[in-house]
Amino acid sequence: MKSVVRVLVTLFALGSASCATGNTAETAGTSGNTGGSSSSTGDTAGTAGKGGQGASGGADTTSGGGGNGGSGATGGSGAGGMGGSGATGAMGGSTTTSGSGGSVGCGNMTVEAGEDCDGPTGKSCADLGYSGGNVGCTVACTFNLSECSGCGDGVIEQALGEDCDFDAQGDPLVAATCASLGFPFSGANPGCSDKCEFDIRPCQCGNDEIDGSEPCDGTNLNGKTCMSEGFGSGILACTPDCTLDLSGCSLCQNGNIDPGEGCDGANLGGKTCITQGFGGGTLMCTPGCQLDTSGCSLCNNGIINPGESCDGANLGGNTCKTLGFGGGTLSCTQACTFDTSGCSLCGNGTINPGEGCDDGNTANGDGCSAVCQIESMVCDPDGTYTIVGAPIAYTCCFGLVNVNVNSFIFTNNGATIGSSPSNPVSMVGAATTCPSGSFNNTGSIPGGCAETYHLVGSYTNANTWTGTYEIQFSGSDCSCFGGLGVPCVNQLYSVTAQR
Repeated sequence: MKSVVRVLVTLFALGSASCATGNTAETAGTSGNTGGSSSSTGDTAGTAGKGGQGASGGADTTSGGGGNGGSGATGGSGAGGMGGSGATGAMGGSTTTSGSGGSVGCGNMTVEAGEDCDGPTGKSCADLGYSGGNVGCTVACTFNLSECSGCGDGVIEQALGEDCDFDAQGDPLVAATCASLGFPFSGANPGCSDKCEFDIRPCQCGNDEIDGSEPCDGTNLNGKTCMSEGFGSGILACTPDCTLDLSGCSLCQNGNIDPGEGCDGANLGGKTCITQGFGGGTLMCTPGCQLDTSGCSLCNNGIINPGESCDGANLGGNTCKTLGFGGGTLSCTQACTFDTSGCSLCGNGTINPGEGCDDGNTANGDGCSAVCQIESMVCDPDGTYTIVGAPIAYTCCFGLVNVNVNSFIFTNNGATIGSSPSNPVSMVGAATTCPSGSFNNTGSIPGGCAETYHLVGSYTNANTWTGTYEIQFSGSDCSCFGGLGVPCVNQLYSVTAQR
């Protein structure tokens, strides 16, 4: 618009010098005289002429009109310069006083007093001490710093849109409080973002309400738990700056065996009491995700541990007989205690309730059966009975008598009894029976020292008898020739024999 005005003024200008005086005082002040002509000539266009000085005011003190724009100078081949804008006339004085010239406006592409710029600046943000792009010029002829940034230089530059900044140590510089930013219940101060804008999260935090992007606030966890955050258990909390505090959460109880855990819930990782060195039992997992072996037992690991009587096939050398039974099969329970259900009192030599006899064994055919009941049977006493213990040995009178017996041989139902390996004489008597009969047999050898052999006994069972074996000597020769040798004297031996 200013250019259009300048052109119109030029068209009406008279081309006279800009210092011409105003009209006389007959009338109110008129427009000033024309502005000066452009001073540039030649091939290029002339520079626009300055506005002419205002005309003198009339007597009625009305201010003179602005001077007309100067006409373009006559150029060579170049176009004439654009006329300058007419200055507003000063207030009219007396008929002899000239009006003063008016001020020049923004937009003439010339940086004048009070202007930062007028048109393109040709400057970068760095030229003005900022970072960023280029510096523009506003319509009010002030610098346009919208492309510039000073964030991080330690100065809060509101012209650059900064709310705050950071010092050389990186600490925020904030000249505001949360209360001043519209958070009356907060006693905190706002933070500063990496764009030097207010960070109001500290202002929102602490009111127990979820504001903006807060995951939590005070006791308000917004429905979150340790489990919702991927943990298995624990207590979720909120930090003073309204971020989730996971320090009270644990991966334990999430069903996965995580580092530091021996198990997790029902997930034992394939472990059993046996893999942990026990013999059996139930392996469990503690609430703290560690193996619980309290339900495991060392029993059934094949080793007799403290508190165990046996372990599996390991009976510790015990049998039914070592435990006071007569026989049977001893075993071990799953609880590592003796199982005597296969043992029997029969055979222990004591007639216990329910037994008709007990001959100290569990053999049949000896008058007392394997279950300790009396056997009704025909017993043949004939046979060879071996002495239990040391054999009988006796010699006297230079060996004229030499007895060496380790067994007795019954014949004719026990009516005839011999001895072995030496048999001085056969002993005869009545026939006997077994398993409860008795016998009394005698045999003699006459001479100067007569020898009489006497065997007396009774059966304890079908195959065993007990009794005495006696050797008697009589005659003068028994002194062995008046004592030249060992005299022969009577002998008595207790005997138990079995076949």
